[in-house]
Amino acid sequence: MVPEIKAEWIRRLRSGQYNQGKGALRRKRRTQEKDEYCCLGVLCEIAVEAGVVQRFLKRELIPGAEKFAYGLSEEDQRTAFLPLEVQIWAGLNGTNPAIRRTSPRYPHIRARFLSDLNDQGTSFAEIADLIDASL
Repeated sequence: MVPEIKAEWIRRLRSGQYNQGKGALRRKRRTQEKDEYCCLGVLCEIAVEAGVVQRFLKRELIPGAEKFAYGLSEEDQRTAFLPLEVQIWAGLNGTNPAIRRTSPRYPHIRARFLSDLNDQGTSFAEIADLIDASL
């Protein structure tokens, strides 16, 4: 992984400025003050700021909820995994990056893919540690 991008991603995951969510890169609910992010969505936000991809708002079937999609155009958007452009820009091993198996520090973690870790309740701080150790 590109060291500068990795460092910024880890910093943001540990910052406390992002609410962790499940099932989408980023989700907005009218009932909540802050949007919810997957750990991969935090990386997508960094990519938007760097001009790598754009962010698009998409309505969900659930009333009062919206997802954000990321990509180069409205025809090529992702809502669950990284766009290919973000994967390449960041130097990652896939659009749903895999980490090495369990860390001695977190023996309870069995998932291998970042989206699975996120959606199974692994905290952003724990995910940041695993990214730091294995990507």
